Amino acid sequence: MGHITCKIVPTTGIIGAIAGDCFGAAYEFHPVKHGDFDIYKEPRFTDDTVMTLAVAKWLTSVPESIISYFEADSYTSAIRNAISFGGDADTMACMAGEIAVVVKTVELCNRYSTIARYG
Repeated sequence: MGHITCKIVPTTGIIGAIAGDCFGAAYEFHPVKHGDFDIYKEPRFTDDTVMTLAVAKWLTSVPESIISYFEADSYTSAIRNAISFGGDADTMACMAGEIAVVVKTVELCNRYSTIARYG
């Protein structure tokens, strides 16, 4: 018996979600109580389709944003690292900057609370 290899790429789920939304749009708030109906009746894009695409775009930027932060030695270098990846530079720089500020704030809070407790 042969070996079957299945490769799932990151966009597979997104494409399935978009297709499901488009097919289901014709039946929104008009449920069909049996399984024998035409899903291709009136497929169309909806607000959910747009949101799915926006989330997909955002999710593809997350790994680069995290890498940008970890390879940085300052807030500005995190931003520069993210921009240097190219592509969706504004989203990646936004996320890398947010990570850098939050982590630095937590580090400072921990440092000062330790100093306050122990003098």
